[in-house]
Amino acid sequence: SRQRARARHPSTAQFSTPASAESLSTSRPDPLCYLAMEEARAAEQALKEAAAKAAARSAAATTVSAPADARSSLANMIRGRVGCSSAGGRAAAAASGAAEIVVSGCGNESINGTYRRDGERDGVPCYRHAAASWTIERDTDRSAGEAVSEWCICDDYGFESHCFVKAAGDLPPAAGWACSPAVCTGHPPSLSGAVAAAAGEAAAAG
Repeated sequence: SRQRARARHPSTAQFSTPASAESLSTSRPDPLCYLAMEEARAAEQALKEAAAKAAARSAAATTVSAPADARSSLANMIRGRVGCSSAGGRAAAAASGAAEIVVSGCGNESINGTYRRDGERDGVPCYRHAAASWTIERDTDRSAGEAVSEWCICDDYGFESHCFVKAAGDLPPAAGWACSPAVCTGHPPSLSGAVAAAAGEAAAAG
């Protein structure tokens, strides 16, 4: 029985010495570790390619001057957000920085009041009532293939517009508003303050 026991449980000397952790890691890499390393290499390569393309575009921009009409179109497109010497560009730049507007004359008196800038939505400034949950934002519908923009006054950026006006400018227009009959009755609002001032400067420049 002892001999059978020894045969069943040979001494540790009969086993080969286990491979070191380093040799195991090199001969049999962890699949997850390998994938992570490959992803890191791919990400590094993508960053290098992006940096090279950006450098090429920057070099081309500094060595090639655009025609006058192209520069004019670009200036109109950005609407004075970068340096522009025209009066219209200055008015647009001032409008884009409007931090406070005033709503008045609305049949729903709770909508009237001062609105302060509340970040951006749809790529343009949006506003929130200083003492209520009303908000002003621009919404652009692109579902039909053609962008249709509308400024609206909603309850906390909700889906239901209480007042609205079709306009694609960077600021809500001072006039032209209408009320949604189902939720807002009476006279439509008008806007003043920085918005009206910017509109007046733009009209004078035009």
